[in-house]
Amino acid sequence: MAINLQEFIDGYKKSEVVLWDKKRVFAEPKMKDLWKLSLMEILETYCIEWDRAEFEDILNNELSVSKQKELMDRLLGELGLVWTPLETM
Repeated sequence: MAINLQEFIDGYKKSEVVLWDKKRVFAEPKMKDLWKLSLMEILETYCIEWDRAEFEDILNNELSVSKQKELMDRLLGELGLVWTPLETM
C-alpha cells in the first residue's frame, strides 16, 4: 500500500473535549510550530479550532485555578504534549 506523503505530512491529530454544553475541537500542533512559543500561544495559534476568546473566557473566568490546571493537564495529555508547570521547574 502506497502512502501519500503530502497527506501524511498535512495530517494531524484532533481531540474533542467537552466544555460545558459543547464539544470543543483541539488540533495537535506540528513540531516546527512549537519553538519559542508559550503554552497559551501554542494553544491559541495552532490547537484551538473554535473561538479563542471563548476559550480564554472559560479558562480565566469560569474555572478555579485547580480546575484550570486539571483542564490543561487533560487537554495536553490528549494532544500528546508534555507540560511542566513552573512551580515544578
